[in-house]
Amino acid sequence: MANYKNARICDNNRLEDATTVAPEVVGYEFSNALDLKNRNKLYKPGAKVFTFDIDLNSFQKNVSCFAIIGGSDDYLKLSNEAKITIKANSIKLFDGGEPLSIEVPVNELNIFANFSDEGHPNGYNYRFWQIDIDDSRNPDDIEIAYIYLGDNTIIHRNIATGFTYNIADNSQVSRSDSGKVFARKRPEQTRLSGTSIQFLSYEDKENLQRTVRKIGRHTPFLFVLDPTEAMENNDNSIRPMYFDRTPSFRQQIRNIYSTTFGMSEVM
Repeated sequence: MANYKNARICDNNRLEDATTVAPEVVGYEFSNALDLKNRNKLYKPGAKVFTFDIDLNSFQKNVSCFAIIGGSDDYLKLSNEAKITIKANSIKLFDGGEPLSIEVPVNELNIFANFSDEGHPNGYNYRFWQIDIDDSRNPDDIEIAYIYLGDNTIIHRNIATGFTYNIADNSQVSRSDSGKVFARKRPEQTRLSGTSIQFLSYEDKENLQRTVRKIGRHTPFLFVLDPTEAMENNDNSIRPMYFDRTPSFRQQIRNIYSTTFGMSEVM
């Protein structure tokens, strides 16, 4: 199976050290849209038609995917009619002749674009990027929790079927002696457990282990279960997660491993 069809961990957001010109805000600053730990400090651009201009400051920064997610326990505050266009160029010029221009569909919970394909298994290396958003028919204010434009850890095997997908209700509930229930509502949280990958090569095991050493259980990331939607649709496939249990590796035969891990959604 080709690289671009397999699960990935998006942990290298190129926007964090890029030069970005973003729209004026009516809520939290744009920098909050680059910090997944502050998922519910929502960036609110003061318009419904706007553009992000991005300079990665280098031609050596690989870009494999793009995503926008909304706040926890909520729908994405971009309408299904929004037109999202991602453009890239080697020069700072966007006049319709740029070599890369992709229109990205809007899902209920997220926006996701996979730039890895048979012709470009590792994505693209353009320095200048532009994100155009036209949601002029949206009756509500636009809110963005996180924007991702960057690289990822590719695993050359996909997640095995049979994992557990659970939406946990974190509400605080108590019951009186008479049986009356008192509840304090908390957001729901997606949890994945029993997540496993079989027949990992030594190289894949080392790549995944390097990523785990970097992010541990303390740094959030975007987990992409299935970029091509063969296993799950994007609303279920694209999730901002922490490791609950970091991957452990079991040797099957020489230089072949399996791994299991668990994850919880960033709240």
